Amino acid sequence: MRPRERCSTIIISCCHLRRRIKLSYWAHAHAEWMITWQGQLFLALWMSISMTGNHKNMSFFCTQYIIRIMIRNALFFTILIAIASAARAADDVVINEIHYYPPAGSAYEFVELYNPLDRSIDVSGYTFTEGIGFTFPDSTVIHSREYILLALNPSLSDWRNLTVRVFGPYVGKLSNSGEEILLRSPAGHIVDSVKYDEFTPWPRGADGYGASLERIDAHLPSDDAYSWRASLASGGTPGRENSVAGSPAHPVIRSWSSQPRRPTSSDAVKIEIDLETPPERIDSVNLQYEWWTTVGKRSPATLPMTLLSSTESISTFSTTLPSAASQTLVRFNLKITLRDGNLLYLPHAAEPRPFESYFVYDNEIPTRLPLLWMFPSIATALPKPGRIVRGVAVKEVDCDHVELYDGADVRNSLVDLTGRKIKFLKGEEYRGERTINVYPENPTHPNSGGPDTNHKEHIAFQLFRELGTLSPRCDWYRVIENGQQAQRTATGQPNEKFLELNERDPDCDIYKIAYNEANRLPSYGTGYSKQTNLDEGADNLLQLLDAINRGAAEERETAVRRYLEVDEVINYSVAGVLIGNWDGFFNNMFLIHTPFPIDKWECAPWDLDKTFGYTDGYPPHSTTFAEMPLEFPLDGRARLASRQAGPVSRPLHLIEDLHTIYLYRMKDAMNNIFSIERMNRWIDEIEALLLEDLQLEADYTGAYRSSRRNQIQSAYDTMRTFIQLRHDYLRPLLPTSVSDWALH
Repeated sequence: MRPRERCSTIIISCCHLRRRIKLSYWAHAHAEWMITWQGQLFLALWMSISMTGNHKNMSFFCTQYIIRIMIRNALFFTILIAIASAARAADDVVINEIHYYPPAGSAYEFVELYNPLDRSIDVSGYTFTEGIGFTFPDSTVIHSREYILLALNPSLSDWRNLTVRVFGPYVGKLSNSGEEILLRSPAGHIVDSVKYDEFTPWPRGADGYGASLERIDAHLPSDDAYSWRASLASGGTPGRENSVAGSPAHPVIRSWSSQPRRPTSSDAVKIEIDLETPPERIDSVNLQYEWWTTVGKRSPATLPMTLLSSTESISTFSTTLPSAASQTLVRFNLKITLRDGNLLYLPHAAEPRPFESYFVYDNEIPTRLPLLWMFPSIATALPKPGRIVRGVAVKEVDCDHVELYDGADVRNSLVDLTGRKIKFLKGEEYRGERTINVYPENPTHPNSGGPDTNHKEHIAFQLFRELGTLSPRCDWYRVIENGQQAQRTATGQPNEKFLELNERDPDCDIYKIAYNEANRLPSYGTGYSKQTNLDEGADNLLQLLDAINRGAAEERETAVRRYLEVDEVINYSVAGVLIGNWDGFFNNMFLIHTPFPIDKWECAPWDLDKTFGYTDGYPPHSTTFAEMPLEFPLDGRARLASRQAGPVSRPLHLIEDLHTIYLYRMKDAMNNIFSIERMNRWIDEIEALLLEDLQLEADYTGAYRSSRRNQIQSAYDTMRTFIQLRHDYLRPLLPTSVSDWALH
């Protein structure tokens, strides 16, 4: 561990009173004072000082001595603490604010320096040597109480209205997952350093949720997480006083518990909270709470908390909340008044979840599907009225309790406003998924695949996975929202967590390919948007498409074999052609690039609603489009549904031996995974599951939904018909009869 050059610690221990006060501050020495008061108020003072010189591997220790005196006046402690406070004052510029994970991308990164002294400081030659690289130019002086900004992109329009100087750009980028940034003087000694992290106890609100990381006091230790808070201002406070300046470093919530942990409607709930602070600092603690159901909320209420127990550094408070109805989300926070008059709320208001919570459930809903409660529009009053903080809860079929994901963002789908996109908090992913898309039970948007959408996508995504293609997961849920229950599917979103779930490098580049994306690919009749690594450009995508589509045939073939995961891309074609995914070769797909040294590209499907016989120009239940040719990935030609040739599939299928492999895999799939017998058996099982769950829903709600029953049966009848017609069409196009196909 690197020695701390500027650390001082004062410990005052009163054994007779069983009290201990610990103060930390920064200076150029290390001192430890131990005061013992026992019997007749004797004081023992022990002091050792070690100083580390700059660029020297030596240190010297001052004389150690012990003095016993009698204390007859409590003023002694006040004087001693005042001395400690004076000693801890900063003696140079400090790192005051860090915006390391701007949601809009790293172009908005910045580090702010602040001069807390009563004199100007010349920072010419000061250099960031770790995390980022930058040396301040000659004649750079920071005046007393002045700020300066170091930005990754100093020409950004956001900085134009600032009244402070903006320097940059710096070398490198601030890590989104935490790192040490270190500022040195021209002589090489450490001026200030911060080793921030994405995990607690570091503030969560600065980790991609819009806030910067702000220091609460320039004189507190910079590498202590409790010296920092997430900014109360979106984007932080560059060039001005921090929004959290003056906030007390303590108390903080160390842990909390509820008894029972998973309450029912008959349970009053005892809340115990451990605060990291001695009890004598606290005047009062009140718990503020509010109740939410899927149809509304109960007005906030307040309960006093009592001190249950305490140690030298931990104070445990408790109170009991009254019982609540089943399917109620209970949220609470703390309102703490300190002895010095300060008032604070915990958790901090800028956190993505500025409260703690639990879910009340009696396990009364009969179901064959996982239950998913959505709370999409909660204007919480904690800690102050008006902020929207959403949440979801999930109960798996084979689980006896509900998992709460409070703070998960629930937004309307951009395509269908009755759909929902759920983004879970970092570190609280659902089954490893960071984002899932919940589709309406009966899609009505004109661009959707009609009322059969959920049924087709559920099977189609699974088929892609079974045929060896990187594909999102899609599952059925009983969704409860605004007091209404519905059978809906949820599909995972291709992103960094999707890559991890599928054992891919999380640093992969993911591109969505779609005709309506803003970044155009005019030569291929489509567009793209980058989903990951947003700051690194799209050169690799453009280079891939040029390499496999331009130049001589031999050059294109070499590029296809070099840059594509050929087996996976062939499997993508097999799955797409089997289910009639006419809209998924130049549109509605993801291209995923694994970086060097693998340097390969894969395909992943998206928006599989227009499959199993559906085309935009025909009724939703039409099975007319069962005649998608085997050559569709090559040329995009088909009666009723011609499209632009796929920019990845076309160059691959132009290579004869790869196209032949594709044909053999079509044979194998139709004889096994996509056989009529297997597909009908699978469809029968899903249909029975949904119909049984629908009956359980009716038994519980008292509402029999005949239209939903008809929708389920009609959707799966359509799919059975399509599968039969698809086999009838493909058999004569393949070299041999199905009965003679060998497995390859």
